Amino acid sequence: MTRAKQKHAAIIQAAKKIFLKQGFSATNMQDVTDLAKVSKRTVYHHFPDKTALFQAVLAEHWERINNASYFLNNDEMPEDALKKFAKNFLSFLYQRETVALFRLMIAESARFPTLCQTLLRQRKAPFTQALIDYLIAQKNMGNLKIKDVELAASQFMGLLKEDQFWPKLLGFIPELNPKRISTLVNSAIDVFLAAYRINK
Repeated sequence: MTRAKQKHAAIIQAAKKIFLKQGFSATNMQDVTDLAKVSKRTVYHHFPDKTALFQAVLAEHWERINNASYFLNNDEMPEDALKKFAKNFLSFLYQRETVALFRLMIAESARFPTLCQTLLRQRKAPFTQALIDYLIAQKNMGNLKIKDVELAASQFMGLLKEDQFWPKLLGFIPELNPKRISTLVNSAIDVFLAAYRINK
């Protein structure tokens, strides 16, 4: 990693810590400069303003799920492939920083009415597309009967998130229940395949 990239990463990590601790309004660029141990000129060279820095923090965190090995293997049957996909997705979704950033995005949604929506759509797209591509492959192979693949992918993601994620995001569930999540994954796959699998 070049020195410039190291400074870029340090600024983002420092900004993430401060944004999560203080929120957007209470964060200033000097706080980021001090924590990142770089000059203010360096911070502004990489990010012209606090909004750009906030967007970069969100983008960098979401990019983790696209840089990891979350792609589905078309040769694997749906039960196995979807289970791996679900566990990888949920392990990212329930990271402490992911939950905290979602809360921050909701808190700042009035300030940035399109920023968070656009960012999520763009950064989530490769991951969601991997699921769509897998479902299309399974449909073409005669394993699944799906008319609207994008809708089916959205339904599967919804099955995974509805039970634990939103209550966790709203603070109704202090601690996640691993056993419950495992049951949720298996149940989501059962419901999904009951609707879309071709019985041979």
